[in-house]
Amino acid sequence: MKRATYFLIVLVMVVGLWAGSSTTGYAQTADPTPTSAAAPAAVLDPTSQVTFLTLGETDNLLRGPYDSLRVRLSTPIDWVLLPGATVQLDLSSSYTTLKGLDFTGTGASLEVTFNNVLVTTLPLDWTGERTLTIPLPPEALVSPRSDGRHELLLFLDAAIDCEYDHSTSLIVRQSSLINLPHDTTAPRLDLNRLPQPIYQDSAFQPVTAAVIVPDNPTAGELQAALTLAGGFGRLTNNRLPMTLLPAAAFTPEVQKANHIFMVGQAARLSALLTPLSLPAALQGGAFAGVNQGEGVVQMAASPWSTANVVLVVSGDSDAAVNKAAQAVSSGVIRTNAAPNLAVVTDIQSSIAVPTIPVNRTLGELGYDVITLGGSGISSSEIRFYIPPGQITNNDAYVDINFTNSALVDFDRSGLVVQLNDQVIGSARISAETTTAGKARVTIPAYAVRPGINRMVFLADLLPIDVCTDINLNRLWLSISPDSMLHIPLVPAEPIITSLQNLGAYPLNFTASPTLKSVAFVLPAQDAAAWNTAAQLAADLGRRSYGTLVEVGAAFADALPEDFRKDRDLILVGVPADLPLIAELNPALPAPFENGSNIATERSQQVLYRMPDGVSLGYLQLAPAPWNNQRTVLGVLGSTSEGVTWAGNALVTAALRGQLGGDFAVVRDLQIISSDSRLSMRTADLSTTLVPPAETLVTPAPALPAATPAANQPWLVPAIIATGVLIALVLIIAILSALRKKA
Repeated sequence: MKRATYFLIVLVMVVGLWAGSSTTGYAQTADPTPTSAAAPAAVLDPTSQVTFLTLGETDNLLRGPYDSLRVRLSTPIDWVLLPGATVQLDLSSSYTTLKGLDFTGTGASLEVTFNNVLVTTLPLDWTGERTLTIPLPPEALVSPRSDGRHELLLFLDAAIDCEYDHSTSLIVRQSSLINLPHDTTAPRLDLNRLPQPIYQDSAFQPVTAAVIVPDNPTAGELQAALTLAGGFGRLTNNRLPMTLLPAAAFTPEVQKANHIFMVGQAARLSALLTPLSLPAALQGGAFAGVNQGEGVVQMAASPWSTANVVLVVSGDSDAAVNKAAQAVSSGVIRTNAAPNLAVVTDIQSSIAVPTIPVNRTLGELGYDVITLGGSGISSSEIRFYIPPGQITNNDAYVDINFTNSALVDFDRSGLVVQLNDQVIGSARISAETTTAGKARVTIPAYAVRPGINRMVFLADLLPIDVCTDINLNRLWLSISPDSMLHIPLVPAEPIITSLQNLGAYPLNFTASPTLKSVAFVLPAQDAAAWNTAAQLAADLGRRSYGTLVEVGAAFADALPEDFRKDRDLILVGVPADLPLIAELNPALPAPFENGSNIATERSQQVLYRMPDGVSLGYLQLAPAPWNNQRTVLGVLGSTSEGVTWAGNALVTAALRGQLGGDFAVVRDLQIISSDSRLSMRTADLSTTLVPPAETLVTPAPALPAATPAANQPWLVPAIIATGVLIALVLIIAILSALRKKA
């Protein structure tokens, strides 16, 4: 019976597969993939309040008997704090006890300290949620820290947990906030302090900038604008959002909301410069006191917003404007008679690069004894400068001389060192380090960057006995000012790479420390493409390590011969606006044929026609056909929106990780990559993201077409015969079972 049943099942499966293979298939058009709506533009909050969440804090749980929380913030440099500051704490208090113990409250308290000034002690005499507003006295508004940041310390004192079977918990909600009433002062106009006052590291308020070029800019003016974007990308680690706009888009809304960079020839910017109060005034299309061919950098208060400034990067010619832009990109400008004016005769004499000793102690950097205290993690930061164009090797290190409390739990405590937000080493503490601790932490070359570097010491200190009152300065670690940084510097050298893979971006384009090996190829009349190029330049600037930025820019119909010979090219725009595409088509993974803005994916077996007006972004990487040692990167799109998507895929880390091969199609946040050099694809990447309007060509050999059952006369008798066979098997199985019972 079992054999018959097994045979029956197998037979049914075979017949099912046989019949299924003869059914006719029809193509099905997928529904369009919905695109995410554009995020609304961030609106600057004019109030004086900043929540803990804005400062990077989520809900924090403090547990008894002792625990603490530190919250630090930097205020904008144009703020002058006024009386009336408060801290609003959104708290959730709870406790548990053994049955039979009668408590009317937790018996715990919360000490609130601001800038080392004890403000109040709050009894935690309730359970559940509560909001408390705590006034801050004027003397608490002065920061004692060398970096100028303010610090709020919340210390939970639940000593009762050590005396009784009692457990205290306090949640500090992320909705808690610090309210700092303030006046604003006019920004300090000083080119020696760049990137301030335009950008301030660690400030909680968002700051944006607009780069304004003349309508119908020359290629040289766009090159200067991209140089400026790359320079500020390097100076701010690309944390300053910048938008490149032509003068026609310089609306009142843009004027009020941004710091302004004006880049271009003086005569072509005259209408925009008229409202400004400049140290070198514009007279007859030229700046007073500036010679022909000299670049000019000036900073003025914005007439449209008291909180913002205008940085003018100009001259009487494209060459002069680029001198000024390169000087700004260095971040170390020699000013003229006024601190907000620099006249650039030549680049090298306009850049004031200091000489840095190999060995520098913390004391020589201006730091006294650094003491870290309290239970849990506490930190302190030092800053040191690395000149542009200089890099270190793996021989760099920091020697830390420290002592620590003998009351800490040596097995659970330690010191961690970070450099520019990267952990680079740690040190153990022990009984020996209570008198003379020494630790050498290697400084890896990849963690050091040009300009200001931030080294953070984080001490994680835990008591031997959890009932030790940690607020009595019993837990501490002190770093001596004779601790030393040893950072030998050498000139940056070009890095040669032949990688041809989108996943390796930007390695192909950061070979030169100053980005001198890179040139952008742009359309002459596409402001959206110019802005995408500015985003790419800022991102490349963040990754550069030279004394300045020297990117090139040219229009696609007038590419200089030296750009072809000596530079890697980044083409940005809609293909129909880039005449150079026609020359590059034979080398591209997916060419643009007959003037189309839709790529023809040659490695696919089926070709499709895209719906009219569809937006797609394309990234294409290929060796230059005129010099296979040079790389061409296409940041392209079927529309301006598609170009923006393609650029975002390169500058957004979460998207860039999806890239690979030599070709990618981008639709908003969706990316599909492939490598045309590896294999023939049966799927069209573009139609994976957007349904096609029509199938045009099927060049692959066609398989035999499926034939309907009506045209297969043998099929019906075969099915009848199969049914009869199944019936016979069932009869035999039943008879066999009856015999066994008999």
